[in-house]
Amino acid sequence: MVSIITAIYNQKSMNELFYKTLKENTHYPFELIIVDNNSTDRCNEFFAQKDNVVLVENNGNYNYPYNQIVGLKRARHEVVCLFNNDIWYH
Repeated sequence: MVSIITAIYNQKSMNELFYKTLKENTHYPFELIIVDNNSTDRCNEFFAQKDNVVLVENNGNYNYPYNQIVGLKRARHEVVCLFNNDIWYH
């Protein structure tokens, strides 16, 4: 299994497309660790409904390295991927 870490801040439609792309194109089980930088467009609610998502909610909008460290601390698997939410395939 793989741990995928992604930091987000708003962009709900992009996050939905990102998640859909992961589900449709990832052939191995994965956990998705979402580090939410205090989004205001209900991204957290979208990800909270997903079975394979670990949602970490920050109280502010932090920088990329900080968010990746937060995600790495929550990762449970040996293989870790650091993805941006703008990865998608059509």
